[in-house]
Amino acid sequence: MSGTTPDAPVPGVISIIDSAGVQQPASVADLAKRISAGKPFWLDICSVEPSVAKEYLVALGVEDADIARALRFGQAGRITLTRHGIRGVTWVADPQHDFVEVHFRSSSTYIFTIWNGDAHVLDEARREFADRVAGMQESPYHATAIMLQLLLGTHYSLLSTIDETIYTLSVQVRERPGSLRFSDISRRLEMLRARWLKLERHAAAVRAATVGVATMPGISEHGVDELDQYAERVEDLASRLSERVDWGSVVVQDYKAALAQWQGEQISRLTVVSIIFLPITFLTGFFGMNFSWMANNINGLVIFLALGIFLPLACAIASVTWFRLRGLL
Repeated sequence: MSGTTPDAPVPGVISIIDSAGVQQPASVADLAKRISAGKPFWLDICSVEPSVAKEYLVALGVEDADIARALRFGQAGRITLTRHGIRGVTWVADPQHDFVEVHFRSSSTYIFTIWNGDAHVLDEARREFADRVAGMQESPYHATAIMLQLLLGTHYSLLSTIDETIYTLSVQVRERPGSLRFSDISRRLEMLRARWLKLERHAAAVRAATVGVATMPGISEHGVDELDQYAERVEDLASRLSERVDWGSVVVQDYKAALAQWQGEQISRLTVVSIIFLPITFLTGFFGMNFSWMANNINGLVIFLALGIFLPLACAIASVTWFRLRGLL
């Protein structure tokens, strides 16, 4: 077991997981021992250099073309079932890095996964796989289906984070719409929609790949059941993300309505202030004219106080009173 602190990110970790537990970091020599034992194990390669990953895959006996495919990231989600095992592309949910692409392949004795992210994301999945892998020597499909379900489990923990984010946005929309920017909300919604589309397409691929899986040679009844459960869980997760997309769309519509209302209120306030100062502006302009009669006859402290102070103040008070009576303030 690794002695690293659980809260710190652990890049570049290679783990071997079997019924004896989780071993990390693992060497090629450790891998050779597992191969010679003939018991099923999971080799998890996380955030290592391609040359290092290739060394382990060569030790597994993976062909060059399959190695090149496994090390090429940026692929769409897929899954293929053959009489030799299962291979494909899926994702784990990393709270810090969104969806992380995972390449996997299984055979009669091993499963390998290659991905780049925080190795701690799969700590619980590794431990649970070690607890459940005992007794699966005769069913590599069974072990792979369980591993895939454990990878999928990381997405369910992300759902609570998504719910909190959408709820926080909805509260801000109701209480402080002016503090938000539409570009930020739109970007978050597009990210959520992209996640949903990935899983929606993956669910269709999984369901298509598992049709008639019971007739494949070498697959056990438990393996069929676990693969069916995996297909159902992928569909369930895609459905839940679809609900979050709908919820996010409602929040965006509420934001647009709240922002329009908030902007209307600000314009109304500016209009009221402008109207309050309109009489004062008129008086300022009128008494600022340089008429000879005005310059010769309107002078003295009393006239200054009456026309320069009290008259504008009276106009402002009268305007405010009128607006209050009308319910505009």
